[in-house]
Amino acid sequence: MKKKVKPLFPPPSGKAWSKRLPMATRRNIVLKNHKGDYLKSAQAMDYLAKGSADKRTKELARADAKFFFKEARK
Repeated sequence: MKKKVKPLFPPPSGKAWSKRLPMATRRNIVLKNHKGDYLKSAQAMDYLAKGSADKRTKELARADAKFFFKEARK
């Protein structure tokens, strides 16, 4: 039986990042939770990637972080 994991802090938008969501949806949720700030979104995803033990979460969070860092540089 799988244990349901709750976020440590509820996200401001009411929606949380999940590896099961499509790429565009994940990124929109993160961006909305950080009020449109690409740098803060990138830092949050980088923090998640570094702290996760799950391989798939680490890969997806790293990809999202790279996307947000790239957008922040524009």
